[in-house]
Formats: sequence, C-alpha cells, structure tokens
Amino acid sequence: SQGVNFSSIISIEDKRVVGQVLIAGLGHYAIDETVIRQLQNLLKKPNLPKEQIAAISKMLKEGSLFFKKIRSGKYKKKDFFMGAFAGFWSSYINMTENASITARQVNIPSLIIQGTLDENITKEDFNSLVEATKDVNGSDSRMLEGLHHLMIAPKEKKVSQNVTNKIATWIKHKVL
Repeated sequence: SQGVNFSSIISIEDKRVVGQVLIAGLGHYAIDETVIRQLQNLLKKPNLPKEQIAAISKMLKEGSLFFKKIRSGKYKKKDFFMGAFAGFWSSYINMTENASITARQVNIPSLIIQGTLDENITKEDFNSLVEATKDVNGSDSRMLEGLHHLMIAPKEKKVSQNVTNKIATWIKHKVL
C-alpha cells in the first residue's frame, strides 16, 4: 500500500517509466489517520480476548497522543511508536498526506487496484487515486471482489490469480 507514494514520485522524476500499478494505496487519508482507524476497527471485532482489547486500547491511546505531538511539531527525536522514531513518522505522514496530490502530477497510465474486503485502505483512498489519475489516457481502476488488502481471498495463502491476470492484461494493452 505504500508503493503509491514511492511509485508516483519515481514516475514523475524518471521519464523512462511508462506506466505504474498502484495496489491498495493511500490516497485520501495520511498514515497516522489510517493507523488510528485500523486500531479502532480492531476494537470492533467480536469475541476479542480481554488481553487483546487492553493491548489495542493502550496502543490506540499512545498512538493518538504520539500522532498529536507529531502533527503539532512538539515531538522529540527519541519519541517512538510502533517500532519507529518520530522523525520517520513525521516524514511518512507528510508523504502519505500528499499521495493524491503527488498522483495528480503523474502523466503516465496508472492501474489502481483494491480488494473489496480491504480493511486497511478505505474506498475514499481508492477513489482519491482514481480521481487523481482519471485524465491520464490509459489509466484504469479495478475494485476486485472478495480480496483483502494483500490481494488474497479469505482462507487462501497466495495472491489471487485474478490480480496477476488483471495486471498482466493491463500492461500488455495499455503500456507496451
């Protein structure tokens, strides 16, 4: 899901790139908002053990306070959340907050893919990327039925063949 941030920047800067595939990427909400929403959604799952509820609630509270400090600029370099220091999160938030703005600067065909069961990336993220690339000839988008964030169907262990087929077909017809 983070490839949208890097791929769009590379596509703008390197004229050898003639197309890009954006799979389940952030386009509307920044990473801090996404992480908090994901933690909130975890708490809504039925039958969570009390220990998990307590751990997720703690992480949600710490994350909310941490990201508030990041957003206000009142963080210390040694501040830490989910395995990363504040400086990383600050730049990551900035990059993801501008994902759809960056995508609008891309003038090569883009294929945007998301699974209908994706709980990590919202439909607003998907729609923002679709909107950002709609005026580029050859761009396309696909919401793939029954797939999670990693393009895997429930109870499966590998990426759906449907995904690889869609990507290969798009590359053959739109980019090559």
